Amino acid sequence: MSKRKCNTYQLNNPLRLRHRYSHIPLQNRNENFTNDLSRNNTIINILPPQSYITHRSNTSNEIIEQAGDSSNEIKDPDDDNEVSLDNTGDYYDNMTESDEGSYDSTESGYDNTTEDDENYDNTDDEYIGDYEHRENTYDDTEEQANIEQNENDKQIVDEALDPSILPHEFSDFLPYFNNATEALLFCWIQKHNISTNAYDDLVSIINDPRFKREEVVTNIRRFRQWRQRLPLSTIFARPVSISSKKSPSTSKACKLAYHLSISDIIWYVLNNPAIMKHMYFGPGIDTGKKSEFWHGSLWAESPLFGQEDIIISQVKYRTGSFIYYQSSIQKLGFLRSIQRDEENKIILKIQQLVFYEELPGIFKGISRQQRANSGEVWMLDENIITINPSSVLRKATVKLPYLNQSLTPGELNVKEIIYKYKNHWRIRDINMSYLHPAHYISTNNSPTSSLPVYKLFLDMYYDDFGTYRNVYHSLGGVYIQFGNMPANLRKLVKNHFVIGFVPFGGSFDEFILPFVKELKEFEKGKVMSVQGQEAWVVAGLGVVTADLPQGNDLAGVLRHGANKGCRTCSINKDLYTDRNQDLALLSRYKQITDLESVQINNEFTMSRKKQMSSEYGLRIKQSILDELKREKHLQTPQDIYHATAGKIGRLVKITVSLLSQEGVAAFLETWKNFEKPSVWCRLPNPISHHESFMMSDYLRLAMIMPFILHRFLKPLHLKSNELKIIQQRIGAQRRDYVPKAIIKCWVYVAKMMKLVFERDYTEEKYDELKRCLEAEMAILTKVFEEFVNLPNLHINFHLCLHARTYATLRNT
Repeated sequence: MSKRKCNTYQLNNPLRLRHRYSHIPLQNRNENFTNDLSRNNTIINILPPQSYITHRSNTSNEIIEQAGDSSNEIKDPDDDNEVSLDNTGDYYDNMTESDEGSYDSTESGYDNTTEDDENYDNTDDEYIGDYEHRENTYDDTEEQANIEQNENDKQIVDEALDPSILPHEFSDFLPYFNNATEALLFCWIQKHNISTNAYDDLVSIINDPRFKREEVVTNIRRFRQWRQRLPLSTIFARPVSISSKKSPSTSKACKLAYHLSISDIIWYVLNNPAIMKHMYFGPGIDTGKKSEFWHGSLWAESPLFGQEDIIISQVKYRTGSFIYYQSSIQKLGFLRSIQRDEENKIILKIQQLVFYEELPGIFKGISRQQRANSGEVWMLDENIITINPSSVLRKATVKLPYLNQSLTPGELNVKEIIYKYKNHWRIRDINMSYLHPAHYISTNNSPTSSLPVYKLFLDMYYDDFGTYRNVYHSLGGVYIQFGNMPANLRKLVKNHFVIGFVPFGGSFDEFILPFVKELKEFEKGKVMSVQGQEAWVVAGLGVVTADLPQGNDLAGVLRHGANKGCRTCSINKDLYTDRNQDLALLSRYKQITDLESVQINNEFTMSRKKQMSSEYGLRIKQSILDELKREKHLQTPQDIYHATAGKIGRLVKITVSLLSQEGVAAFLETWKNFEKPSVWCRLPNPISHHESFMMSDYLRLAMIMPFILHRFLKPLHLKSNELKIIQQRIGAQRRDYVPKAIIKCWVYVAKMMKLVFERDYTEEKYDELKRCLEAEMAILTKVFEEFVNLPNLHINFHLCLHARTYATLRNT
């Protein structure tokens, strides 16, 4: 039987062995260690025999071993070979030459010069065999110098423990361990490479007063069976097609995609008391500080989330209908939402309608007067007022032709909207407005009025991320949050619920099909068991968050490189940062894009379909999410986190490229001396490592860049040709205005970033946000050509709308 020359850890490299047993003297490190008590009847087998007595020679630094019987052998039940308890010298005698050569002679007491080293000639670079000799070409002086240099280059790889610090008492475990517990835990940690966190958890379990030794389960398979007892969702798998254009040529045409059921997730959330007690179910709330989803306009107006009807004087009024109400005089209004104020009183939000006599003078004329005589009235945009339910007089019948409502002579109807653009009155077709949710969403009533009703606001996030640094193929992660939770709970990782991952090369539409089918049932409402009783549960897709490319796909719009590549408006890409565009006339509205999609699909040839697709900026095949009840262009907002970080990243690259050699040196000096917040992670050097910045790094950098640049930036720190270009763009007469303009850009970016990530908004902050976004766009496009018509800067036009729709931009 052959004998193994290593211990049960089978560490072939002595350096690894020494690392594991650095506190045990060298002469005992070759012993067979095991913590399997079934193999060893006594605990003494875990440690080296106590008959070993060691001491270190003060003159030769050589370990002397005095061992007892070294011929004992232990049979390893996992191997037919025998494990030999050889002495230390025998172990190193049987080491490979390469292992010996890596050992330090000052530590081990062995010469680290191998046979290969002695027979290697540095001059001719030729290997000599064991029986061949070669004349040394170096003289004695050079040889002595080399020897001294080698002695100076020696490094201690693994220093042995000083024997003087070991205790002088002796017992079964001393001097290495104080007791058997320490010895057992040490061997267990070393054998299984236990991490610090895992060991901390073990210590916490053992020290817990509820821990009982007799209750410890000895068979780990029982734990795997107990996993079925936990409230874990069932994992489903279904095949999805893999595109050959998006995956390696070796990939299969079909793969399994794993996903969770949204029904299971909803059931577990509603039946978790720890979560349910923090969730909000009710009408929208009108408050001075808006921070939650239920403070935004979408929650308040949509029948899927807010209150859809109210009974006043035994008459039911539904949102999306017209009423007469009492102000100073009787007026006509459009009931947009039923909300509660900060005192929990019910209030109504009304959009005003005006008759011909109330029109601004520039819109009065014979044509409109004749239409007014036939019953036409006009709607005022953004003139939302608040009234009490007691002010409602009666219902009004007003037809909306764009809803395909038949019109009879004399009936009131609305065809135009009056609005203001840059403080000037304008008028547009009523079809160019977002449909009220009540006009395209209808929910079923609860089977019985006694059932409690829970309406769930789902926030879905979808993003492609690369699982490896330099691999093109990406994995699509899909997860949801519940908008009914407050913001401080939604941000927790445990409250992000994974739907699944779109495989490499897979289609999102095909993957998300089960989710869409289940959610369509929840939109109508269904009975579920909640906290031990039956309840009526309604759920809808409130917001879809995605980066610029994926968001356009989910909204059915071409990517941002197309001529009309914005998912919120249809502005041409050459006018993305043109501040003279009337967005009310150019925004995308569901009812219009649906008709355009029908026109595209009605074409017979693919070339004609592509032509019309490019003309409208729409994809030929619309997203599967269109089957759900939502305003896709309003409920797929721009992702401010990606957009803001991308914008800052571009500004960093531009700023770095402007610096001269003197500017780079001055920046680095200021960067090193600038005191950053202690709670921040260490930021990489923006000059040489900005390509490796994470998005959070860019956001932190934007906070401090104005101060850093203000400390050193002068005209001499900028490249002369770049300085002249910027000087001409801003029309500055003096060169020293250029550094001030660059610093001003960073100041506006920092202010913008602070406002878009505010935790709550008031009406004053909404106005401040609008002014700041306009100012940022103006200064960046004026100073830098690279920001003109940049998609990430174009979204500044839409952020105010998103903020009011969802209360804050952090909610998008």
